[in-house]
Amino acid sequence: MEDNKPEIRISAKNIELTQLLKDIVTKKFGDINRFFSALKVIEVYLKSENRLHYCEVILIIKGKEDVVIDVAREEIVEAIDVAVNKCERQLRRLKEKTIDQSRDVKRKKDN
Repeated sequence: MEDNKPEIRISAKNIELTQLLKDIVTKKFGDINRFFSALKVIEVYLKSENRLHYCEVILIIKGKEDVVIDVAREEIVEAIDVAVNKCERQLRRLKEKTIDQSRDVKRKKDN
């Protein structure tokens, strides 16, 4: 069986990218492909500016436009959590839209 997990790329600016932080990001984003199997790459950019922590996520999806999520919070782990939730919602929406479009195509063929 082929491993369908997306590649997770993590980078940071103005914040130390510790192994603990890498592990948190990898764990939280590790199973996100269960919402949309065409997900190929997850790019996570962490940065700190003006007492806020930012988590920007770019989801690279086969055959679709990239999905960009940007979250700012006072705590970095909170920013990561909110970004994961937003990614899950976006991927669910995208999957539902794709399913609806394929149903419309089938209906047009049947008529």
